[in-house]
Amino acid sequence: MKNSKSDEQIDEDPYLLLGFGMNSYFNIMLNLMFMMLIASCFGVALMSRFSEYSALTIKPGLHVFSMGNMGGAESLCEVAQITDPNSAIHLQCQAGLIDTEVLSQGTDS
Repeated sequence: MKNSKSDEQIDEDPYLLLGFGMNSYFNIMLNLMFMMLIASCFGVALMSRFSEYSALTIKPGLHVFSMGNMGGAESLCEVAQITDPNSAIHLQCQAGLIDTEVLSQGTDS
């Protein structure tokens, strides 16, 4: 006696007995694994590029593989304690001079 086409398909793929829901679940999982493999390849390439810079190499750790290692996140150049609100403080940064008169005019209103 000859096997039917559905029996031959079940012999080739026994998961067909589980139904459409389980087969679609396994198909989606396979596609998600493939997508994560591609995203991981891009992520490894980015992390290797970020590790070439030296802004965060003071402390050892995994943060040297982040975008912050490129060094564009430095916001303070000097720190000064304000004891008298009427005294003038001039802080020098790479981009120029911070004038406290301009800063105090914005807070007077």
